[in-house]
Amino acid sequence: ANQLAHHLIALGVQPDTRVAIALPRGIDMVVALLATLKAGRAYVPLDPDYPTERLAFMLADSAPRVLVTRSSVRPALGPLPQDLPALDLDAPSRPWENQPEGNIEADAIGLSPAHLAYVIYTSGSTGRPKAVAVEHRQLAHLVDWHARAFELRAGERSSSVAGTGFDAATWETWPPLCVGATLVLPPAHVGRDTQALLDWWHCEALDVSFLPTPLAEQALARTLGHPRLRTLLTGGDRLRPLPARHPSYAVINNYGPTEATVVATSGVVQQPGQTPHIGRPIDHTRIYILDTHGAPVPIGVAGEIHIAGVQVARGYLNCPELTAERFLPDPFAAEPGARMYRTGDLGRWRIDPHGDSTIEFLGRNDQQVKLRGFRIELGEIEARLREHAGVREAVVLAREDQPGHPRLVAYVVGEPAQPETLPETLRAHLAAALPEYMVPAVYVPLDALPLTPNGKLDRRALPAPNERHFPLHLYEAPRMGIERALAKVWSQVLGVSRIGREDHFFELGGHSLLAVRLQSLSAQRGLHMTLHDVYAYPTLRAQAARLSGTEDSSQPQALAARRDGAAAPLFAVPTGTGHIAYAFELGAHMDADVPVYALPWPQTMPASMDALAAYMVSLMRAKQAHGPYRLLGYSSGGLVAYAMAQLLAELDEPVEFVGLLDCRNPKMPPVQETQEERARHLLVGHLLELVQQDVYSGQDDLQQAVRLLEEKSPITDWAELVAWAEALPALQALAQQGETTIAQFAASCLRMADYEKLWPTYLPQRLPAPLKLHLFYATEEAQLPPPLGWDRLLSSEQVDVVPVAGTHMSMMQPPHITALGRAISQALSATQRRFKLLPH
Repeated sequence: ANQLAHHLIALGVQPDTRVAIALPRGIDMVVALLATLKAGRAYVPLDPDYPTERLAFMLADSAPRVLVTRSSVRPALGPLPQDLPALDLDAPSRPWENQPEGNIEADAIGLSPAHLAYVIYTSGSTGRPKAVAVEHRQLAHLVDWHARAFELRAGERSSSVAGTGFDAATWETWPPLCVGATLVLPPAHVGRDTQALLDWWHCEALDVSFLPTPLAEQALARTLGHPRLRTLLTGGDRLRPLPARHPSYAVINNYGPTEATVVATSGVVQQPGQTPHIGRPIDHTRIYILDTHGAPVPIGVAGEIHIAGVQVARGYLNCPELTAERFLPDPFAAEPGARMYRTGDLGRWRIDPHGDSTIEFLGRNDQQVKLRGFRIELGEIEARLREHAGVREAVVLAREDQPGHPRLVAYVVGEPAQPETLPETLRAHLAAALPEYMVPAVYVPLDALPLTPNGKLDRRALPAPNERHFPLHLYEAPRMGIERALAKVWSQVLGVSRIGREDHFFELGGHSLLAVRLQSLSAQRGLHMTLHDVYAYPTLRAQAARLSGTEDSSQPQALAARRDGAAAPLFAVPTGTGHIAYAFELGAHMDADVPVYALPWPQTMPASMDALAAYMVSLMRAKQAHGPYRLLGYSSGGLVAYAMAQLLAELDEPVEFVGLLDCRNPKMPPVQETQEERARHLLVGHLLELVQQDVYSGQDDLQQAVRLLEEKSPITDWAELVAWAEALPALQALAQQGETTIAQFAASCLRMADYEKLWPTYLPQRLPAPLKLHLFYATEEAQLPPPLGWDRLLSSEQVDVVPVAGTHMSMMQPPHITALGRAISQALSATQRRFKLLPH
């Protein structure tokens, strides 16, 4: 960090100038943030998962002097300003390594407490995000207060789970490091899986930890204990009453907008069953609750919360009018020039049974809402909707038609070309420009917006949405008993009364938190499925078939990861273990105009690779009768995608795109082992990979259990071996942490061994020109140099090699999956343009 700080200064960066940091969560990110502060500059965090258009606006608006990033993140940022120097931390040339390693004195660089420390973008009512400018003195006070208030000491452990683009990440990062404590980052494989994140959090040795309100509520609901935690901090949304029993740790509810440097009030939640308060003002901070005339309201009376004191930020970057509107002179302060921030939040003072005064948060008085912990300006979504050619007027509300499950609902007035596809069209339009959490689940068309007698919008008269306002498909009633039972659970989770067989969970407004709830409520009714099942089988019919073990009870078909889009669909084949969830995860990071379908393995593996390719082609042609076709394969499953392209060429069907994700061209050695012996070796290898991860490292009993499995010989009965492995206590604990069972691990390994036996039956042929192979390879774990053995078959002109950050596994996890999705989208777009110019 010191070397990078010296290098930033050498580039001419001065106090109050900005350094944009576009990096995934990890050590590099912390180093870059720390280096920027050491250099006396202000960092601007850019979340690589945001849409390119939003990131481009942030770069242009913040006008950074330098960009710190990685090559894998570059595609997500779009074209960079020509005058913006970019430091790639993974570049071969690393000039900062020649800089001194010593600290930089503040006086030497002219740094004062009033200089900027960071700039954070939040949702903006004008249709564009707005940037909050926070100074070093506000950040320093936050760190000092946190360390004292929660007695955080050197040698203790604290976590960081908030997204890099949110101010909570600032609060999580600096207090532990400044007192010599350990900052614990969740491993990459946790990704966006809420359940996996909570499992990690519960097993990690932590002393003080922050969880955003929705995650904290789930943690409290599933367990009230933690092996080490003494203090759980939460905030970001309205906290529901605590469970009747106290947890084993203190729960601290915190409140504060970005404009007040993360935290303005804080307090211990002590009364189970009662509405939690947001505590009292923190040190050197004042809270005023004022009426519409700016006068303080009595205790128990609602008013608007105003924040004053050292925590109040400088203002909004490049928005003097908005700064003047929200950052007001403090009429109650003794010192001249004092300011207060008008939050737009409603609250009231109350006296608790002990005679202490606390603040009760009551919600918003404007168009800003908090949804699942995210701060959202509804006006920004409305402005984006009005950009669509078929929309004249738009209003967005956060409705809670189902108690405890608010969702965004868009009301639109206009003349869409195809009213029946309006939800899909507008959802795709918004997804291209806004983060996923800002895209409404429901779209209600209106002839006109309802108005009050004086001509203002009557929000209370906006109708509640019904089933036709969701992205529904032709209704087909649930058939068998499992489908009907599962439809009731869907209805309860999504708040939709009529669920059809082909309805898609995520198109009806489902998201990761609701997926967890669907899994939980289904299990209570004896319908047990994993989170993987929810993603891999997102339609009601497919989920029911999965639950009943009759996936082949209806005609096998391609599973829609995303149905929307006018472009030719992309068909993804499973990995060697039959894993197809990657298509659903990857589809969310690709061009919204490209439909994505997953082709499942057959129930019984054919006798040859050519027969398997023919089977997969038949599934694809049932969805798309003729080419041009687009194919994608991950890991060893890419061999099937290649074989499919080979078969389609023999059938004179045009193939536009063949993409392989970290798939090598094997030399096809004959398989000497039996299927069960090979499956045992795969199982041991998979478990050893888990043991080597940070979450499980150092657990000697677990490593010993895997070694016992590796040494057990001979195999007389596969089921007997699996039962023996499941009985080992260490492997039982590992399976529970991984949300699966050893039997499920073993089943996937058996499928892989079944698939590998086809390899010797297949002889890859050269693809016909001008078709190219697009090879996306993981740069951090390449078993072979690129192009991973495909040069034995194809010329260099016929292989387009695209490096992707991460390992074979982590390339499919945030943040690398975002860059991978965009790289695939760019390759598809370029290939489509080239294909249209070719004679057919």
